[in-house]
Amino acid sequence: MTNAIAGTTTELTPLQTDALVARSQALGEPAWLTERRQQAAAAANDLPLPTPRERAWRYADLGRLDPGALALRFLRTPPGRAITVESGAPLARPLHQALGETEARQRLGLLVGHSDGKFEALAEAAWSDGVYVRIPRDRDLQEPVVIRYRPRLAGELAGFRHLIHVEQGARATVVLYLTSGATGESLLPALGEVFVDDGAQLDLYTVQELGGDAAWIAHNRVVLGGHARYRDLQVGIGGRLAKLWLDARLDGAFSHSEMLGSFFGSGRQQMDVITLQDHFGERSFSDLFYKSAVADQALAAYYGLVRINPSARMANANQEDRNLLLSDSARAEADPVLEILTSEVERCGHGASAGPVDPEQLFYLQSRGLPQRQATRLLVEGFLMQVFGRVPYEPLREHVGAAVTRKVQEQG
Repeated sequence: MTNAIAGTTTELTPLQTDALVARSQALGEPAWLTERRQQAAAAANDLPLPTPRERAWRYADLGRLDPGALALRFLRTPPGRAITVESGAPLARPLHQALGETEARQRLGLLVGHSDGKFEALAEAAWSDGVYVRIPRDRDLQEPVVIRYRPRLAGELAGFRHLIHVEQGARATVVLYLTSGATGESLLPALGEVFVDDGAQLDLYTVQELGGDAAWIAHNRVVLGGHARYRDLQVGIGGRLAKLWLDARLDGAFSHSEMLGSFFGSGRQQMDVITLQDHFGERSFSDLFYKSAVADQALAAYYGLVRINPSARMANANQEDRNLLLSDSARAEADPVLEILTSEVERCGHGASAGPVDPEQLFYLQSRGLPQRQATRLLVEGFLMQVFGRVPYEPLREHVGAAVTRKVQEQG
């Protein structure tokens, strides 16, 4: 198979379906999962890599990425489980431990999978690690579920999945830290499926600090029941490319979705996010608040759709994407879109901006005796950390604050 990327033709290595099947069987995976891997591998081989001619891939640069070649190392390497459940067990556990349960089997792949695109197919075919979280009905977790994922990333493909189900009336916070050391070119395709039942509440925080030339390409989808509440936080600091699809389907009446993001790119990093706030329930509410800072030749790209379907009477939705440019070569692209299919809407709005550090704020800090570099660092940190005023989990705020400070200091 060939694929055109930036005007060139690249020969792609196909996934070795037989090797995937043999690996699955050797690991003792259930037959239904082996069959799904096989189907997903066939779909991945049939689909070309996307190109900048596609709206969703207008800005992301895949370079010479060859997923099939990266998968060869994955297939030859014994599985090393890279998931650590620091707190929340047994409600949270590595996904492979739950494969024998009917609940996991029925829900895995229900929301997102190989029919959604090439990277979704790659993730479904070649995931090696994952996490399964199930919060029983009316259970109120006082302490967060904390999960760490540290893949090996030695120039290979390492798929990841998370499956979360918060049952009716339950409440939980789940924190997912993604880290790795410096690596050669690696690909992490990922799938996330989240079910928040009627009257349930979930805060899901993801902190991505991958190293080296890793490409993190993830598609997460959540479905909300009536009066369900969901808060999603995405923090992007590491990796060469972070390409995210984040979909919230507000099925139930009075369902509530909050999508937060804080991204910091430098060098030639790319942070590219596509969101969907899809309203079906009456008086459903969604709010999106993203902030990105980009230095050097880094890119922050955002495309977001708010869709108010005919059944979503008196829905309320908002998008806000703000970008701080720290060099003349840094870029930010924002494209918020509204699609309103009913005349009965309470409110629907959006906004986006991009610009340099405010010279008046910089002058004020310098007039108080701060050197320009230190003053700039404080402004960048303050800009990015505004998102965390909506996050009630203090250890995460401290962790991200320290990471942002380190990265700002690296800019000189």
